Amino acid sequence: MDPRDSLDFTVHEKLGNLIFVNMIGKGILLNRDGKTPTESDDKATLIINKFFNNLKTEDQKTFCIARLEKLPYNYKLINDREILFKENGGYYIFVGTFMELSKNGLNDIKKVINSFSTF
Repeated sequence: MDPRDSLDFTVHEKLGNLIFVNMIGKGILLNRDGKTPTESDDKATLIINKFFNNLKTEDQKTFCIARLEKLPYNYKLINDREILFKENGGYYIFVGTFMELSKNGLNDIKKVINSFSTF
Protein backbone atom coordinates (compact mmCIF):
# COMPACT_ATOMS: atom_id res chain seq x y z
CA MET A 1 0.00 0.00 0.00
CA ASP A 2 1.25 3.45 -0.92
CA PRO A 3 1.39 5.65 2.21
CA ARG A 4 0.26 8.60 0.07
CA ASP A 5 -3.16 6.94 -0.36
CA SER A 6 -4.25 8.65 2.87
CA LEU A 7 -3.59 12.13 1.46
CA ASP A 8 -6.26 14.34 -0.06
CA PHE A 9 -3.88 15.75 -2.66
CA THR A 10 -1.55 14.58 -5.36
CA VAL A 11 1.51 15.92 -7.17
CA HIS A 12 3.58 14.61 -10.04
CA GLU A 13 7.06 14.65 -8.55
CA LYS A 14 8.66 13.15 -11.64
CA LEU A 15 7.95 16.40 -13.52
CA GLY A 16 10.62 17.99 -11.35
CA ASN A 17 12.95 15.01 -11.22
CA LEU A 18 12.05 14.45 -7.56
CA ILE A 19 11.07 11.24 -5.78
CA PHE A 20 8.90 10.43 -2.78
CA VAL A 21 10.92 10.07 0.43
CA ASN A 22 8.36 9.76 3.21
CA MET A 23 5.26 11.10 4.90
CA ILE A 24 5.41 14.03 7.31
CA GLY A 25 2.16 14.41 9.23
CA LYS A 26 -0.50 15.11 6.60
CA GLY A 27 2.15 15.83 3.99
CA ILE A 28 5.09 14.50 2.05
CA LEU A 29 8.81 14.98 1.64
CA LEU A 30 10.29 14.82 -1.87
CA ASN A 31 13.89 15.14 -3.03
CA ARG A 32 16.22 13.86 -5.74
CA ASP A 33 17.80 10.82 -4.08
CA GLY A 34 15.37 9.60 -1.41
CA LYS A 35 17.87 10.21 1.39
CA THR A 36 17.29 12.33 4.48
CA PRO A 37 19.03 14.69 4.35
CA THR A 38 19.48 14.65 0.61
CA GLU A 39 22.95 14.15 -0.77
CA SER A 40 22.11 15.42 -4.27
CA ASP A 41 24.34 18.12 -5.72
CA ASP A 42 21.67 20.85 -5.67
CA LYS A 43 20.00 19.64 -2.43
CA ALA A 44 16.56 20.13 -4.05
CA THR A 45 13.88 19.21 -1.52
CA LEU A 46 10.15 19.91 -1.41
CA ILE A 47 7.84 19.53 1.58
CA ILE A 48 4.10 19.75 1.01
CA ASN A 49 1.98 19.75 4.12
CA LYS A 50 -1.61 20.33 5.08
CA PHE A 51 -2.44 22.46 8.10
CA PHE A 52 -5.72 23.05 9.85
CA ASN A 53 -6.40 26.54 11.14
CA ASN A 54 -9.63 27.26 12.95
CA LEU A 55 -8.50 30.74 13.88
CA LYS A 56 -10.50 33.48 12.26
CA THR A 57 -8.11 35.81 10.48
CA GLU A 58 -8.92 38.39 7.87
CA ASP A 59 -5.60 38.04 6.10
CA GLN A 60 -4.84 34.34 5.67
CA LYS A 61 -1.78 34.96 3.50
CA THR A 62 -0.13 37.19 6.13
CA PHE A 63 -0.87 34.58 8.80
CA CYS A 64 0.83 31.85 6.74
CA ILE A 65 3.82 34.02 5.83
CA ALA A 66 4.31 34.70 9.53
CA ARG A 67 4.42 30.91 10.04
CA LEU A 68 7.05 30.60 7.31
CA GLU A 69 9.16 33.29 8.95
CA LYS A 70 9.38 31.14 12.08
CA LEU A 71 11.26 28.44 10.16
CA PRO A 72 15.01 28.24 10.88
CA TYR A 73 16.10 29.51 7.47
CA ASN A 74 15.41 32.55 5.31
CA TYR A 75 12.43 31.51 3.17
CA LYS A 76 10.63 33.69 0.64
CA LEU A 77 7.58 33.28 -1.54
CA ILE A 78 8.29 32.56 -5.19
CA ASN A 79 4.64 32.80 -6.24
CA ASP A 80 1.15 32.79 -4.75
CA ARG A 81 0.77 29.06 -5.34
CA GLU A 82 2.95 28.23 -2.33
CA ILE A 83 0.00 28.65 0.04
CA LEU A 84 -3.38 27.25 -0.98
CA PHE A 85 -6.42 27.74 1.23
CA LYS A 86 -9.30 25.31 1.57
CA GLU A 87 -12.83 26.69 1.61
CA ASN A 88 -13.71 24.77 4.79
CA GLY A 89 -10.61 25.91 6.70
CA GLY A 90 -6.99 24.90 6.70
CA TYR A 91 -4.37 25.32 4.05
CA TYR A 92 -1.57 23.60 2.17
CA ILE A 93 1.94 24.97 2.27
CA PHE A 94 4.86 24.19 -0.03
CA VAL A 95 8.44 24.61 1.24
CA GLY A 96 11.14 24.07 -1.35
CA THR A 97 14.85 24.28 -0.70
CA PHE A 98 17.82 24.07 -3.04
CA MET A 99 21.38 25.33 -3.36
CA GLU A 100 21.40 28.99 -4.29
CA LEU A 101 23.43 28.49 -7.47
CA SER A 102 21.35 25.54 -8.65
CA LYS A 103 20.35 25.86 -12.30
CA ASN A 104 17.37 23.52 -12.06
CA GLY A 105 16.34 23.46 -8.39
CA LEU A 106 13.84 26.30 -8.47
CA ASN A 107 12.34 25.36 -11.84
CA ASP A 108 11.99 21.71 -10.89
CA ILE A 109 10.31 22.56 -7.59
CA LYS A 110 7.91 24.94 -9.38
CA LYS A 111 6.97 22.18 -11.83
CA VAL A 112 5.96 19.88 -8.99
CA ILE A 113 4.06 22.65 -7.15
CA ASN A 114 2.16 23.48 -10.34
CA SER A 115 1.07 19.83 -10.66
CA PHE A 116 -0.64 19.94 -7.23
CA SER A 117 -4.31 19.00 -7.11
CA THR A 118 -6.79 18.03 -4.42
CA PHE A 119 -9.60 15.50 -4.54
